[in-house]
Amino acid sequence: MNHDEPWVVSDPSYDADQLNPKLKFAYWEGHRDFAYDLLHFVRPARLVELGSQYGCSLFTFCQAVRDFKLNTEINAVDMWSGDIGAEMSGEEVYALVQKTAATYYPEVKLHLFQMRFDQALPDFADESIDILHIDGGHTFEDVERDFTTWLPKLKENGIVLFHDVYSPIDQGSCDHWEKTKKEYDCYFDFTHSCGLGVLFPKGRYWYDKLEAAGFFKYYKDLYFYRSKYKYTQARFDELKGLYEERYLAIEHQSKMIDERDARIAADEKLVAEKDAAIASQTKLIEERDATIASQTKLIDERDERIAADEKLVAEKDAAIAEQTRLIDERDKSLADAHKIAEERLGIVQQQGNIILTLQQQNAEYEAIIKRHWMSRREFRKRYGEEK
Repeated sequence: MNHDEPWVVSDPSYDADQLNPKLKFAYWEGHRDFAYDLLHFVRPARLVELGSQYGCSLFTFCQAVRDFKLNTEINAVDMWSGDIGAEMSGEEVYALVQKTAATYYPEVKLHLFQMRFDQALPDFADESIDILHIDGGHTFEDVERDFTTWLPKLKENGIVLFHDVYSPIDQGSCDHWEKTKKEYDCYFDFTHSCGLGVLFPKGRYWYDKLEAAGFFKYYKDLYFYRSKYKYTQARFDELKGLYEERYLAIEHQSKMIDERDARIAADEKLVAEKDAAIASQTKLIEERDATIASQTKLIDERDERIAADEKLVAEKDAAIAEQTRLIDERDKSLADAHKIAEERLGIVQQQGNIILTLQQQNAEYEAIIKRHWMSRREFRKRYGEEK
């Protein structure tokens, strides 16, 4: 292996920030420019990182591979199960990582392994990895396990990157770096952005090349100050954006307040007009109430008269009922008298019939008498005397 390329300090921009602006403030952000230039300097054939989450380091590597047209295979291993208290679930983060890769780095040979680190081991042959980035669990045991199990996969003269070696919250990874530095001769580190340890555990080739290129003399501290400047600038831009947004919001609110004041004035006018209308209506209601009270009095008086009339009607109804009873009794008496009269008439008719019969008999007697040449007088005389 022969490498005589100089160390080049770039001034990259990171396209992934467009989809996820929070990458500019991730814990790994301060190491992006160094990692970008490291890939340009080393030109690795294969890079593997253990622990990607939102992809701050991952997309830094992808950006370098795309910009410098490197023939580098990048592999990211992560469960993407979500951090406790994070805004998005693991699947949402994984979907965002996939979308970022497809949007900005489709030509990069990028492989995502959504699995545990030990499950991905069989996919990589021993001594097949040029750069190994360890940023998974941050207890001493987690880092030790990842380092020891993946170290056989590292090529001769391969490079290992350890994040969080100066973390204020992950003491385990800090302790592991302190132990590791005592076991190996070739290494260096950055103390900013939670710290980044750079280890050369299988040969000092790249360490010597960095030294020969003047990295430790001229450039190492540059990345420290540059990261501070960029972070401050990003924060300033963020605050500036927030200020502009707030200023626009205040202007918008002022406009809304003016419009609201105008609406309030109009509402107050309407209220005054409504109050006047209510006062007028109240007067009309009072007049109406007085009219209703007067009408109520008249109605009460009318009701009293009606009650008196109803009493008279009831009395008349009682008198009519009594008269009706008397008439019914009289009608019954008349019916009885009529019946008696009819009976008497019948008797009279019978008597008349008897008298008629007697008259007929008398006539017959007279006829008989005439036939015997005897006048009635003679007959009476004769028979009357005899009587």
